[in-house]
Amino acid sequence: MFGKVTKTDVFYLVAFTLALGFLYFSMITSA
Repeated sequence: MFGKVTKTDVFYLVAFTLALGFLYFSMITSA
């Protein structure tokens, strides 16, 4: 599954992680 990881895959993975972190942070600060 992780035999071939391209720069695009890494970019989307980082972007997705940042998006989740931002949503989680927003939920905590607004609560």
